[in-house]
Amino acid sequence: MLLKYFIILHIIKPAFYGRICKEVPDVNNGFYQTGVFSKFWVTKIGKQLDPGYAYYRDNISKAPYAYNKEKGYF
Repeated sequence: MLLKYFIILHIIKPAFYGRICKEVPDVNNGFYQTGVFSKFWVTKIGKQLDPGYAYYRDNISKAPYAYNKEKGYF
């Protein structure tokens, strides 16, 4: 099992995809707030977001999300 995860994370390196919205108000950590679409975001597992982002998780779906209060990026 450990070998399986090692191969997935270090050899295959799947990507994560998302969308970044700007001008998102600092209310509820940006969750359920309106914003303006900025760009698509793609990264590999293990790569961190730019400094200033805080990571959160939706209580119902358990889906992760990040919010940058300084820039208003969700």
